[in-house]
Amino acid sequence: MKYDVFISYSRKDYAEEIINEKGEKEERIIPGNIVSQIIKYLKKNKISYWWDEYGMYSSDEFIEILAEHIAESRILLFISTENSNASKWTPKEISSALHLEKKVIPFRVDNSKYSNSVLFLISDIDFIDYSKDKKKAFKKLEVSIKKILEDERLRLEEERKRKEEEERRRQEEEEKKKEKEINKPIKKDYKYYAKTRHWSVNVLLCGMFGVAFGFGVLAYLLKEMGEINKVEMWLYVSLAAGGVAGLLDILQNNKRGVYILLSLMVIPLCVFIMGYAHTRIFTIPIVFLLSIYIILICIMPIKKNGIRAYDLLEKGRCWISKSRPRDNANVFPYVLFIIFLIAFIHVNIKYKFFNCGGGFKEGMMAVGKYDKWGFIDMTGNIVVPFKYDDAGHFFKGLALVKKDGKWGYVDKTGKEVIPCIYDYASDFSEGLASVEKDGKWGYVDKTGKEIAPCIYDYASGFSEGLASVEKDGKWGFIDKTGKEIVPCIYDDAGWFSKGLARVKKDGKWGFIDKTGKEIVPCIYDDAGWFSEGLARVKKDGNWGFIGKTGKEVSPCIYDYAGSFTEGMARVGILSFDDLRFGFIDTTGRKVVSCEYQEASDFSEGLAAVKKYNDKWGFIDKTGKEVIPCEYDKVEYFSEGLARVKKDREVFIIDKEGNRVID
Repeated sequence: MKYDVFISYSRKDYAEEIINEKGEKEERIIPGNIVSQIIKYLKKNKISYWWDEYGMYSSDEFIEILAEHIAESRILLFISTENSNASKWTPKEISSALHLEKKVIPFRVDNSKYSNSVLFLISDIDFIDYSKDKKKAFKKLEVSIKKILEDERLRLEEERKRKEEEERRRQEEEEKKKEKEINKPIKKDYKYYAKTRHWSVNVLLCGMFGVAFGFGVLAYLLKEMGEINKVEMWLYVSLAAGGVAGLLDILQNNKRGVYILLSLMVIPLCVFIMGYAHTRIFTIPIVFLLSIYIILICIMPIKKNGIRAYDLLEKGRCWISKSRPRDNANVFPYVLFIIFLIAFIHVNIKYKFFNCGGGFKEGMMAVGKYDKWGFIDMTGNIVVPFKYDDAGHFFKGLALVKKDGKWGYVDKTGKEVIPCIYDYASDFSEGLASVEKDGKWGYVDKTGKEIAPCIYDYASGFSEGLASVEKDGKWGFIDKTGKEIVPCIYDDAGWFSKGLARVKKDGKWGFIDKTGKEIVPCIYDDAGWFSEGLARVKKDGNWGFIGKTGKEVSPCIYDYAGSFTEGMARVGILSFDDLRFGFIDTTGRKVVSCEYQEASDFSEGLAAVKKYNDKWGFIDKTGKEVIPCEYDKVEYFSEGLARVKKDREVFIIDKEGNRVID
């Protein structure tokens, strides 16, 4: 297995969408979030893990990636929160893990109830309760994971011994068969006779050339559509041509065709190894040797009385053919295949970046080569050389890099502006970044100067000039000079938004201002951040909204509540054990009744909604269905357009529902 743990979580517990100074949507990591804490704990205990770090969009590729990494992990760690229990992906991930006989560990962060689908899957599995005792929960998590891994190790050891015993018995049986074969009379060398049905061969040749040509055109079109890259295009075309050649030889009773097809199977295996292991050191020589071998078996039998190279594979020796020269009519597919194979190797060498770090950010992209990382610009030029063990993406002009087990920062010229001396580091926020050294956290500026010493148990990013820090199990806030503005007296703390920050004391949540004054008393079971002047709060198991003075704008009557966007907020009410969604405005008035199976936030005046016929559409802020619910999938509107899927077709529509781009 590649990973010990697959982390199943909700993106909303890790990052939030905010509107930047330009009025654009961007994502910001939530300081001190539970996902980061768990990742830090797993790293500290040297437990390997995989998680969806960059928040991929829902797509067929996304599903494949999730399924692949669940299969490659031993344990699924389910971070149970209000958001993750409301996610439609959570039961799919858990179901996939259970189907593959993986261990599932529920880690309950809050007291939110499992959704029905999650409860159906893990009702008999004990959970780890984080909300009561944080340290005890993390210790129990460590013990549980290590016990599962040790049990798995013992099981694999027993399986290995069993296979060794089976292999030993099989070898003994083969030895007995070989002894019997020795006593059999040796048959004379066979002769090679090729059929010369010219008319049949020509018909097959034309038909198979058509198949290869069609396959090549399809691969090129897929490349132009962005579905595959240039390397993959040449791979598919070469495999098509070589496969036609091998099949043609098989139809003429020529053993060479079998070897051709078997050899072709090695090429995608090499490409898979190159892409998966991010290394070309061993696979490129294999491809070159394979190409030489195929050229030999394609050309050498053409000569009269020539050496038949494929006999080297079968007999371990070569011998002179005494048969008549073969018909050369099917030589051309091999020539075509050799050309495509050479082109494939050439492109493979030219485009050598088999690992990319999440696409371009600020005009730069992290790429891996020979197990080392660097950066290229949008023209493909190498800007930062391949000398780092790991690399993040550029953010505010700097990027995280790892060398010799330590983290630092480089700029877009490749200059290492902050040396790699830290055990862990984060992206810059408001000109400062939190760094970890010898198990303690502090802050540095973009020149590497230490603004706040590494004395904290944890340090989050800055927001509105302040950052939450943890010291001796309690949370407070410091400013950009490192001065402690709010003393570390709280059980937990969020970040400042619109002048207020949520804090937890004695198991209850409230809000403080930048002086540390308690504006909203700590009386709520849970609380979100302020958005458009309102914050969602939870009391007695239900959600409502309050203003900045603590006044209740909407009573706590909803089973679910989201943040306000464009003056509207999603709310949900349980009806017959099923959550139904609607919308309220900033006065608390219910504008859209709770009648939809799913719903998204408003974007450009419209919100996507899903009816109980499993079809999506769009409504406006009055609740009117302006675009009918007839689509299988939809995305939010951006610049007046949205991508939708209907009957396996994906296209673009405008705000009137007109199909504008195919």
